[in-house]
Amino acid sequence: SSDARKYGPDGCSQFRNSATGKTFPLACWQDFPIGSDLTGQMNAFREIALMKNLNRSQIKQHCKTRGPKVAAKCEILYRARDVPVMHNLKDARLHDLAQKILLP
Repeated sequence: SSDARKYGPDGCSQFRNSATGKTFPLACWQDFPIGSDLTGQMNAFREIALMKNLNRSQIKQHCKTRGPKVAAKCEILYRARDVPVMHNLKDARLHDLAQKILLP
């Protein structure tokens, strides 16, 4: 219906704000900002796992200690820590790592 309301981003790894300026959580994630090869993807998961128990006030300092690549992509990595769906995991080793370090 054309009267249906739509909230949040249109796709994965996209930021959108509400009418009141609150940023919606990521609906899904498929961005591998520190490398698209298997090593880069695994490193992204490792960085996300390190951020799982950090709060917003701790994140910038944490990312500075992780090097320039992580510091430059800190926000998207931090926001990925609670995302319900991750796409483009095309290697069994990536699935194994994600299960071991990202699931509760």
